[in-house]
Amino acid sequence: MMKKWAILLFLVATILAGCTDKDEKVQAEPSTMIEVKVDYLVDEKQPFKKELPLSVHVTQGKEDVDDATSVKFEIWNSGEREQGKQYDAKLKGKGVYEAAVPIAKEGVYYVYAHTEARGLHVMPKKQFIIGNPDLKKVKKE
Repeated sequence: MMKKWAILLFLVATILAGCTDKDEKVQAEPSTMIEVKVDYLVDEKQPFKKELPLSVHVTQGKEDVDDATSVKFEIWNSGEREQGKQYDAKLKGKGVYEAAVPIAKEGVYYVYAHTEARGLHVMPKKQFIIGNPDLKKVKKE
């Protein structure tokens, strides 16, 4: 009778040890996210026109991101941050998002590309010189 209890106790201990080992392996595996990257496809110096064509290329690793939840361009003229406005960008394909943003005058403009994709939010900033503004009057951002 003692042998049966010893064998049963050994089997239960072995089963429990196996379950604990599996749980530890699952918890030990780190979860990693690959960064979403946003690259502007527009030159920093642009002639003055009534619209500034903005475009960005959104990637994750080596893959184009065509399923971004949202891509918006927030733009303002130097020294006028409070007057900044946002414009929705549309997917053109192969990870490229575009929008035509109205421009009222020559100046140094700043743009954030607010991008929400695959659970991440990135917002790279870029400076654009539109036309031939007096750079001495430009306020640092």
